[in-house]
Amino acid sequence: MGASTGKLISQGGISGRTESTGLGVFYVLKELLNDDTFCDKYDLGHGLRGKKIIIQGFGNVGYHFANFCHKEGARIVGLIERDAAIYNQAGFDP
Repeated sequence: MGASTGKLISQGGISGRTESTGLGVFYVLKELLNDDTFCDKYDLGHGLRGKKIIIQGFGNVGYHFANFCHKEGARIVGLIERDAAIYNQAGFDP
């Protein structure tokens, strides 16, 4: 399990593209799912295509992460916020 956040510059963040943090999280997951050792250890198929993903927080980071994963062929099946959650086995289009 992991977490990531994008902070405003006034809160100690760094300047950059709006989607930078979500894109970084996407690249980490993409690399993990292309690593034989990781996939074998957790009995996962390679790549994002067809993987089911649940996103906690659909702000800047969550939205961009979901969007990149969706474009790569993953299914976004759940979205969770602090006071609500939705699930759709067929997936959501961010």
